[in-house]
This record gives sequence, C-alpha cells and structure tokens, in this order.
Amino acid sequence: MKLIIEMNNSITILVLAAFTITASGCVSNEIQGAKITGDIGYSVGYVSENQTNFQRISWTASFANSGDQNAENVRAYVILNPEVVSRLVDSNMSSVTLNELHPGVWTGFKGNATFNATGLGKQDIAAWEPLVKLKVTWTENGRIIEKILPEARK
Repeated sequence: MKLIIEMNNSITILVLAAFTITASGCVSNEIQGAKITGDIGYSVGYVSENQTNFQRISWTASFANSGDQNAENVRAYVILNPEVVSRLVDSNMSSVTLNELHPGVWTGFKGNATFNATGLGKQDIAAWEPLVKLKVTWTENGRIIEKILPEARK
C-alpha cells in the first residue's frame, strides 16, 4: 500500500512538473518587436448627380504598433486597384511618414480618388474588390519590413 501511495505521489509530482514546464514555455521572454496592425475603410459614390460617369473613392486608413518595440522610419500609403489607376482622373493620395511609431500608438490618414466610370455598372466596380489597400513599411533591427493591410483572409 505504501508503494502505491509513493508511486501516486511521484506521478503527481511528475505531472505537476511537466505542467509547470509546459505552461512556463508558453510565456516568452523573447523580444516580440514591432507589430503593425490596422485596416483601411472606404466608400465609393458619384462625384455629383450631374456627373454620374465619375466615381469618387474616399478612404480612412488607421494603423498601430501593437508590438513591444518602436517601429522606425514608418511610411504608410494607399494602393489603388489597377483598374482604378487606369481610369484615374484626380487623386488626393494622402499618406503618412513617421520617424517612429511607439507601441500602443494609433495613427492614420484620409484621402480620396476620382476615376472615370463611363460604361461601368456597380457590379463591374464591385468585381475589382478590394479597391483600396494600405501599405505600411518600417525599419526594425536594420531590416525594412513591409505589410499590406488588410491582410489576406485565410
């Protein structure tokens, strides 16, 4: 009986030790680095009721550093769908350039573009989705990192 109790105690200790090692392995003391997250929202509509052949895309881009290190030399700008670019009439291609983006800090910008939609229906334009993406580049530990937002859905 004493042997069984000692075996049970040994097993319990081994299980607790294995759990402690596994659980502590989940918490990393490694440096995470900068982690840029964000999105770009946009809308499309007529420039005016008298000019239905011109469409305006208006966007608001926002992004943040959710990592634990500064992102340096941060630059963010809009990428328009090639179908829009080929019909571009006017553009207010707002962008943002920052020396640093600190952890936990959000930033963003707005802009718009007008394109010639002559001969196109709503379904034609909808087939080009996404019309607008956000490209963010930054330097981290001497490396230039690039990210397109929103990220591709898996």
